[in-house]
Amino acid sequence: MTDLTEEKMMILQMIFEGKITAEEGAILLEALTSTDEDVKQKHHKEKHFKKRVEKAKKRKFIFINKMEEMKQRFKKRAEKAKKRKLIFINQMDEVEKHSKKKAKKTKKIKIKLSKH
Repeated sequence: MTDLTEEKMMILQMIFEGKITAEEGAILLEALTSTDEDVKQKHHKEKHFKKRVEKAKKRKFIFINKMEEMKQRFKKRAEKAKKRKLIFINQMDEVEKHSKKKAKKTKKIKIKLSKH
């Protein structure tokens, strides 16, 4: 048997005896058969993946900040609209009071004129 085959058999024996898990054995077997180029490619892929994860985290952070800014702007606009609504209601109340006073005066004048 070659050294590689003997090592594979040792790993399989360790799995069989329960000294290591099947997952751990698979990792060891893969390490035995992989070349330096395989390891370099895997490392490159992991590095690229980590960069993509970091970019995604930054985009998430920017998105959250923009959403918070939008929330604050909306809140301010809602408060301004509420104030304008109250001002409008107060103005309408004043117009209604003024109209009622005018209506009373007009009624009094009509009553006086009808008596004459």
